[in-house]
Amino acid sequence: MIEEEGWASVPLALATDLDHGGRWWALTAGQREWLWTNPDGAIAAERLEVRPGDAFVDAGGAEECFPCIRGNPDHGDAWTRVWDGARVTARAETDFGVLSRTISDRDGTVRLDYLIEPNEAAWTRDDGSPTAPVTGAVHLLLQLSEAAELVLPGAGSMLVLDQPRPGQATEAAWPMLGETDLSQFGPDDGTARCAILRGLAGPGTPAEAYVLDGEAMLHLRWQAEDPAAVGLMLWRNLGGWPVGHPYRSIGVEPLVEAPGAWWLEITAYTRS
Repeated sequence: MIEEEGWASVPLALATDLDHGGRWWALTAGQREWLWTNPDGAIAAERLEVRPGDAFVDAGGAEECFPCIRGNPDHGDAWTRVWDGARVTARAETDFGVLSRTISDRDGTVRLDYLIEPNEAAWTRDDGSPTAPVTGAVHLLLQLSEAAELVLPGAGSMLVLDQPRPGQATEAAWPMLGETDLSQFGPDDGTARCAILRGLAGPGTPAEAYVLDGEAMLHLRWQAEDPAAVGLMLWRNLGGWPVGHPYRSIGVEPLVEAPGAWWLEITAYTRS
């Protein structure tokens, strides 16, 4: 797809906030800001007051999720912590272990190198077995038009959560859930769907995702020490959540379900 005529790379700039969970608050390519921000000013203000143990505050941007993305703690523990270090290399110490992150620029591509070091005592049962996979994820919320789409090379099946009813899950072939194409981010239709895809990476072959929106595109690549642990969570909220005050938000969220090192690269393109 990148080799297609007319696509040209655009330098991408990332801005983060270590005092508030290492949150990404800007991901800018030229004049385009890719990150979605919740338009509700009260939610943005609430995000600044978050403390460990608080429920998730959906302010937008991208949040660092560790040691989980769903369940308890809500979206993990790292997003609520003050991170130590500098903008380039920083770490979050949590009750569940340590998440470290190093940011670098590679000719306009943003690269993030992570290290997941779980606290085994907090993440295992009495018999030594893990309570759940230790997960590191980037809760990446993107500002996308109704024409946007997601392309996942090599994607097979997906697990759609809370379908057909809350607490259940449905397995389906990507990208179709019944008659709904989850790769398309069209007009708001009052639905919210969350899908997990695994098997996107292999030995020596990173996972890839392309987010196309008109004349702009993001290309994501990510890999871990154990390729089998590499996956993606898709949050496709077209005005179906939260109940009572729904809004539109799209999450394309690289994840790794294992301790150790992993990396993520993001490149922006425009059609010239």
